[in-house]
Amino acid sequence: MVTEYIGRRTPRFEDRRLITGQGRYAADIKPDGLLHAAFCRSTLPHGRIRAVDRSTALGMPGVVAVWTAEDLPEASTGFSDFGPQGIEERGRPILNPEEVNYVGEAYAMVVAETDYQAIDAAEAVLPELEPLPGVAGVMNAIAPGAPLVHGDMKSNVALSSPTSYGDIKGAFGSDSVVASITLTTDRVAGAAMEPRSVTATPDSETGGLKLWTSTQNVFGVRGAVASAVDLPEDKVRVLAEDVGGGFGAKGSVFAEEVLTAVAAWRLKKPVTWTATRSEDGATTAQAHGSVMELELAASSDGKLRGLRGRLIHDIGAYAGSGAGQPGIIISHMLSAYVLPAMHVDALLVYTNTVPTGFIRGGGRPLGNYAMERIIERLAVKLGLESSEVRRRNLIQPEQIPYTTGLPGGRHGVVYDSGDYPKLLELAVEKIGAKPEAGGRMIGLGIACCVESTAFGRGEPASLQLDRNGEAHVYVGSTPQGQGHETMAALVVADRLGWPLEMIKVTAGDTKHAKFALLTAGSRSAVQVGNAVSKAA
Repeated sequence: MVTEYIGRRTPRFEDRRLITGQGRYAADIKPDGLLHAAFCRSTLPHGRIRAVDRSTALGMPGVVAVWTAEDLPEASTGFSDFGPQGIEERGRPILNPEEVNYVGEAYAMVVAETDYQAIDAAEAVLPELEPLPGVAGVMNAIAPGAPLVHGDMKSNVALSSPTSYGDIKGAFGSDSVVASITLTTDRVAGAAMEPRSVTATPDSETGGLKLWTSTQNVFGVRGAVASAVDLPEDKVRVLAEDVGGGFGAKGSVFAEEVLTAVAAWRLKKPVTWTATRSEDGATTAQAHGSVMELELAASSDGKLRGLRGRLIHDIGAYAGSGAGQPGIIISHMLSAYVLPAMHVDALLVYTNTVPTGFIRGGGRPLGNYAMERIIERLAVKLGLESSEVRRRNLIQPEQIPYTTGLPGGRHGVVYDSGDYPKLLELAVEKIGAKPEAGGRMIGLGIACCVESTAFGRGEPASLQLDRNGEAHVYVGSTPQGQGHETMAALVVADRLGWPLEMIKVTAGDTKHAKFALLTAGSRSAVQVGNAVSKAA
């Protein structure tokens, strides 16, 4: 099919309004009578809440309300985050009534007429926190005698589960060459230009609530808010008109979004909250904090036989979305290679730190990183160039589609495309011969990387033509700068043969779709693009 627009250099639809300061972010929404929220947060990594004295705060100018968990039964159920089967789950609370489990965890909320009044009043709330032993770092948390994050558990291990296929015992036979490595990955955080922010107001159109929030997941926010305030989901409208970056961290629903909505619903007035940069860094989902202990076996001629070991993964104080990350990390340890056997145990470990989630690749880079690092170790053991070890083990074009043996999907994880040997050949050719050192230290590195994309169910999209011939396209996805409006418009223009300037795209609004998954994992071009193509 000949396309007029797809593949052609096209100015992005979004750019003009964003670079001229006309974007609409959650904090830009300022309805009349707007109130401001602030949160009282723990300065301890672990402590029991004995009392909260709010008397001073309640008497301060402009203060409308000071609430703790006991005042907000709407928040008592906490979040219903996904957890892998068999996990000893301790879910994320919305507002903790009894015990704080990481620095920055909220125990009270203030609503006032201005943001300065709210922040000042929050600082005047006096908690009585009984310090409890805390633990940070997964190796510390699984050590004998480690302090328990949750006192009703026997250990800090929430789950131990294997990923296994092939004859791993045979792979590590006496004639195998074995390389080993231990890799420690520090915590990472997404630092978006726009910190987390939310504005909520009673909605006269539906008799429910309307929210603008900085999220990757408008439908997830809608579900959590509707549950908290006991409204049908069609009475809660969530918009993310413009989002100043997400990086995976904003794929989760956060307590502040729900509590701001609860405040607006209770007070029948609009309420807003925007994180300070410090709050955003300390309380938004982080990632990694993992330790990988691995062994890789090969024959003497460098053909891989098997990978074994364990991944100890930090999920933080509560089981949030990060509990689902080890499966992604381990599956990407295959990288681009034929690996006949694998046995890797994944340990999910609680620590007194902010709950983990998905940041920049959701674990895919970690899996590839682990395999590439241990390939280098194996090359030294074999006395071969690392590029040669890679070449001998890459999946060949004639093997595609290649069924890996790794459990997943209907028949196992399948690689459906790629010419990996050609890519390696091109890389080696471009690098060329190692230059003369001339007294300098020169290093050359090669790494292979394969990433899965387009996870989850399909996406919704609809299209309407108005009397003026303008095509209105509605998608359920929640972009944060990726260019969904441009991408969807290009697809519609080509499929309909419609002028590009006559196409308007709306994304990040629950009003126009029944449900959509979050925007993450490089899924939008595939899932949203195909949905738009079908709608056209």
